[in-house]
Amino acid sequence: MRLSGNIRIGIIMLAFICANAIFLGFYKDVWWDSSVYIGMGKYIYSSGHSGLWEDYRMPLFPLVLGFGWLLDTDIVLYSRTVSLIFACLALFMTYKLGKELFSEETGLLASFFLAFSYTFFFFSGNILTEIPSAFFVMVSFYLFFRQRYILSGLFAGISVMFRIFHSFVFIGILAAFVLREYNKKGFASKISSYLAGLLCLIVPYLSFNFFMYGDVLRPFKIQTFFVHTTAWNLYRGWMFYPIGLAKENFLLAALLIAPLLIHKNRKLTGHRIFALSASVILYILFYSFARHKEMRFMIAALPILYILLSILLFEIYKKMEFKKIAALIFIAMALAWIFITFSKISSAISYQQQRNDEALLFFQSKINEKNGTIWITSPTYALHSDKKIDGLLYYYSPKSLMEFAAGNDFDIAFANDCDIMCAPKEDDPYCEISHIKLYEKLGNHKKIYSKRVNSCNYEIFTS
Repeated sequence: MRLSGNIRIGIIMLAFICANAIFLGFYKDVWWDSSVYIGMGKYIYSSGHSGLWEDYRMPLFPLVLGFGWLLDTDIVLYSRTVSLIFACLALFMTYKLGKELFSEETGLLASFFLAFSYTFFFFSGNILTEIPSAFFVMVSFYLFFRQRYILSGLFAGISVMFRIFHSFVFIGILAAFVLREYNKKGFASKISSYLAGLLCLIVPYLSFNFFMYGDVLRPFKIQTFFVHTTAWNLYRGWMFYPIGLAKENFLLAALLIAPLLIHKNRKLTGHRIFALSASVILYILFYSFARHKEMRFMIAALPILYILLSILLFEIYKKMEFKKIAALIFIAMALAWIFITFSKISSAISYQQQRNDEALLFFQSKINEKNGTIWITSPTYALHSDKKIDGLLYYYSPKSLMEFAAGNDFDIAFANDCDIMCAPKEDDPYCEISHIKLYEKLGNHKKIYSKRVNSCNYEIFTS
């Protein structure tokens, strides 16, 4: 008896959840960005009386996470659960999109690849925006191919409101649409409907930026600044993503020969396949221009790549004479790939710092003991606090940091010099002097705690 597609995708999702449950207990670290989103959620639901605010972050993920704080749940467990739910939804939409584009088997294979892809699996419980945004990307593509243009644009806008640079995923699909449809009847109405849906959220957000900050492009400008002055230890060369994707799943290398195999197949060279291919290529190229590179930035591309790979593999399978042998070879390769994936995950999560970092744990407990103005050099210090954070010392540009330190005062400050390390002088020439000025300000107050951990100096200053 052949199981239905919905049951089979349910089995894949259940296997994914069970595998996550095995590793979930080892996820002790809450990452920097994750702490920011949780802090922003508190800020939203407390009307600014708790948490923290970073004005270049997109607001929807903090809005979702903050609801857990409002319900007085364990905010970290709630946030990890939300992230896992979005991951399952992304798997389901990958299946639906693959089925819509080609076949049920295509969607199932693509979902299987995505579920046990190292980067997707590892980040599924890490409370970051890439996976929720990728889910809405898939929904948008699915609706676009079903000619639901207003809804497609709306979900594209939702995706961008989770992660701003995922807007570049849609350039390829719009380019393909224009190239294929511009001279056909109803083109203007279709493209207008899509843009109307897209702007439903984008215009209010830009208006909010204007009235709050006097600059509709403020988030883009701050993002550009941080790209050039932070995470400089993650600067990588042009081949980082091609090599990383090959390591992600060695079968993806087969996509390099795809044009040779499908160029005469009209079903495989239609506008839908062209649109997805153009989208993923342009997206990867865009991120390749940025010096700061991490594989998690490719999460939005992975479902599309796996759909294209699945289509290609089934086409190769159709052309093979010894299908049983081919199937056995594929199963062996898939098992080897899964073994490699779980070996990498086990190695990655065995490296835990926060649960053994006594200074960090002390900061997280001490922050609740004193009222007044609080300054911090890392959002992780406020993870378990309902206090309002007034000074994000890691957030300012060098000149702004000097102005902030000179013009403001605090009741308690939590500082770790490793949180605000300077980029090389050629990238950020004013950083060192700004830190000197900051520590001069801190030094004018009483130091009540000092501990050195792995060459990092944890210090607490109070008025």
